[in-house]
Amino acid sequence: MSEGIYLHGYSEWEQERLLQQNDILSKYIYQKIDLTGKKRVLEVGCGVGAQMIYMLNKYPDLHITGLELEEKQLEKATENLMNSGIPKERYSLIQGNATQTGWETHQDFDTVVMIWVLEHIPDCEQVLRELKRILRSDTELWITEVYHQGFATYPAMPAILDFWQKMILFQSQSGGDANIGLRLGQLLHSTGIHTEWVTPFPMFFDARNPVARNEMFLYWKDLMYSSIDSMEQNGYGVKVQWNQVEIELNQLLEDTNSVFYYSFIQAKAII
Repeated sequence: MSEGIYLHGYSEWEQERLLQQNDILSKYIYQKIDLTGKKRVLEVGCGVGAQMIYMLNKYPDLHITGLELEEKQLEKATENLMNSGIPKERYSLIQGNATQTGWETHQDFDTVVMIWVLEHIPDCEQVLRELKRILRSDTELWITEVYHQGFATYPAMPAILDFWQKMILFQSQSGGDANIGLRLGQLLHSTGIHTEWVTPFPMFFDARNPVARNEMFLYWKDLMYSSIDSMEQNGYGVKVQWNQVEIELNQLLEDTNSVFYYSFIQAKAII
């Protein structure tokens, strides 16, 4: 990703949260992503390697190159991949800026994957233009992105919703876009990338599946908590309201009639 304020920071706690995040969300993210028959994948914004590990385990014939700007994340990705037991010859890690890779062309990649990346990049169109410049014209592109306005609970919880709106605003003022998923189709169109489909993926849990519902509430607690330090350092006084956020989250966990709803957005395109 390009330089700027990263909402979640790079603490050891956050790096572990990213691994746990993939454990929880992968069963939804990869319902539509199909890498069967693919050989060489470029993951843009590979972070701590959580997605790479998942994809390498699911598709044993893949080689994945992870591109990441932040050195701390690459160090953790190296450690995580080594600990995963996946042979080193199946992956590589490169430090670089997705908006300006400095590469000539990379004709060997047949697929690009980006998951929760464009939301953090001020000039996300430039990332797509750069991919179009360096990759061959039949390269598949899979993107998964956030749409944070698509979050709701029943009952509605005022402290949670207020905190969530502050997160959205902070990300926007930091150069990102917490609702980038809504523009995903338009971004691909405007950069001349052929879109096969763009679709929302609703996660909708209530008393019919209380285990999944409560798992998501607990995940959401960690997701919101991960933003506190960055927001505090930039003038958002959110620590004082965190206690009330926790109270409301516990109420949702204890309420057998509570509902969790969120919709992320995915696209499949051909560069």
